[in-house]
Amino acid sequence: MCLALAVLRFVKSGSGRDHWKMKKIIAVAIISTLLVALSLYAVNAVIVAQQKSKQLEVSHSLLQYSEGLSQSVAQALKSITTQGCDKTSLDSYRQIKLDSLYFGDIGFIEKGKIACTAFWGKLATPAALPAELHKTSRGFLLAQFSRKDFFTGNAAIYNNVIIFTSRYAYDRFTPITANYSLSTTTKDFGRTFFSASPVIKEQSWLHSNLFTLTLTQCSAVWDLCVIVKHHNAGLASLSLVVFTLLTAILAFIWIAITLFFFRIYEDRFSLERTLVNAVKANTISVNYQPIIRIQDKKWWALKFCRDGAITIMERSRLSSLFP
Repeated sequence: MCLALAVLRFVKSGSGRDHWKMKKIIAVAIISTLLVALSLYAVNAVIVAQQKSKQLEVSHSLLQYSEGLSQSVAQALKSITTQGCDKTSLDSYRQIKLDSLYFGDIGFIEKGKIACTAFWGKLATPAALPAELHKTSRGFLLAQFSRKDFFTGNAAIYNNVIIFTSRYAYDRFTPITANYSLSTTTKDFGRTFFSASPVIKEQSWLHSNLFTLTLTQCSAVWDLCVIVKHHNAGLASLSLVVFTLLTAILAFIWIAITLFFFRIYEDRFSLERTLVNAVKANTISVNYQPIIRIQDKKWWALKFCRDGAITIMERSRLSSLFP
């Protein structure tokens, strides 16, 4: 509102019809452009609100699934009573592995190294644990392996028993839609259990981090957080044709509304309206002076008029009204 009043004062300060028209065009352009920008911001907010609702559903589903996976691994680790690499222990590990689709392998740790697993059996050369282990508040150790000749992925350790998470554990969340990135991490974001990202088209006409929605939810029970990103959200989700059409419609509407209010302003403060109001209020006084022509005939001409509400108006400004 303050900006509109300032623009109106800027327009009113001009003198001359051409100068007035130029300032009016500039004022209409400034006001309508700002209003179109605000309208696009509002449209973007509405689209984002709808997309956040869907994003929240995806995040909630991923968090519930991850919590269920963590619960299953934790219960299995605590329920294993046999320890060692003898045939009985290995058969027990294999049975537990078969009973769960979440588990890629189960092994036993001896002297800080993996001595055997359900899949490999007793290892001729024990496999070393990763140098960095993450300890959770519940006493579990989390490890990440990147050995292609042995195992690649995540594992949990408890009481010298290690369970490797199956690489197919998160298959239900892949492939993902073209606009979503999913990941599960520890609460300090130092460990990533699962990550899936689409191929982002860099040639997107509005590709920017400003149009990326990021939603993070953490478990109240486990050392676990899920991150769901929606790329090209808001106005960026519209095609270039739709965005152009939307902008053109908004520009047409706001230009028309701005011109309408300018017309009302002009009518309210026009010279004709001022004279009519002055006559109605009986606050106008008119002075005449005689003009003698060659034929020695007297004609009364308007010299000036004074309105109590405004300033003195010279005859040159009233010549079009009083010939």
